[in-house]
Parts: sequence; structure tokens; C-alpha cells
Amino acid sequence: MSSRPHSVEKNIADINENDYLVRIIGIVIDVGKDYLVVDDGTGKIEIFFKEDLSDEIKIGETVKVIGKVFYSPENIKINAKCIQILKNFNIKLYKQAKEIIKKVMENG
Repeated sequence: MSSRPHSVEKNIADINENDYLVRIIGIVIDVGKDYLVVDDGTGKIEIFFKEDLSDEIKIGETVKVIGKVFYSPENIKINAKCIQILKNFNIKLYKQAKEIIKKVMENG
């Protein structure tokens, strides 16, 4: 039996101090040598990683990120464990599906 924590899918705006390992999907709006900024429509978050991915990840691409949440004095950030570029991903359809699932879960 594994005691490793599982990532929890979150909207960026919903990430809080109780979160440890999260999974987000969003659009890259900035890329640096060891970080990127992702916007999922609910908020923006800085994501840090150890290797230089600036030649591989481009502004405007859709990515899925799994990472550990950490807090700086200014805001919440993520240390990436995994970054996946989602080619031909329909983020609008994805958001619509999430809303339908949320409504079904609320109405039982």
C-alpha cells in the first residue's frame, strides 16, 4: 500500500493553505528559465521547475501541471513535479465538462 499523496484537481483561485499536491490545467502566459505563469481563467499562478524548459514550453500553450503548493510572502506558488503540454486540447470544452460534473455532483 502506498502512502504517497495523490494530487487534487483545482482551479487556481481555489488553491489554499490546506492543499499539498495539486493538478491544474491552464494557458501559459509567461515563461522564464526556471518558471512559468499559468492562467486557468480563475486566476494566475507561478510554477517553478528545476530544469530550463524555456525552449520547450511556449506562451499560449495549454499545460497540465502537477506540483507541490508552497507559500511566499506575496502569494501561493507551485513546485512542479510534472508538466505536460496538451497539444490540440480544447480548454473551453474541458471547462464546460467540469461545470456539468460539478452540477451533477451537487444535485446528487
